[in-house]
Amino acid sequence: MINASICIHMDKLFFYMDKLAALHRHFQRLSSLYMK
Repeated sequence: MINASICIHMDKLFFYMDKLAALHRHFQRLSSLYMK
């Protein structure tokens, strides 16, 4: 039971990390456009 909840928690964590990474790349692209 505990292991299952940890697995779900880790899955959500990786999901949010992936979203944050995508946002980070998006902002880097925007900032590079503004810097030119």
